[in-house]
Amino acid sequence: MLAAQVAKLLNCTPEDVGILVSAGKLRALGRPKPNAVKFFGAVELIALLADREWLDEATKTIGQFWKRKNARRNGLTFEKPDQIL
Repeated sequence: MLAAQVAKLLNCTPEDVGILVSAGKLRALGRPKPNAVKFFGAVELIALLADREWLDEATKTIGQFWKRKNARRNGLTFEKPDQIL
């Protein structure tokens, strides 16, 4: 599956899939280069979708990323020392 297909399955944007990969919450198949097209296993994704705790962590990760990005855009600082993306 491509990132756009994964995003559709997770009901998020392809950019959010990149956030999950960067945070280590989602892994691409093989060892793709940073600028390469990434493929994901459908079976692994279905297993993750069945895991409520993973979904909760993924949602929090995406929310924290956008909260920090919006805070930086508005000139504010959002620091959480234990979790840095």
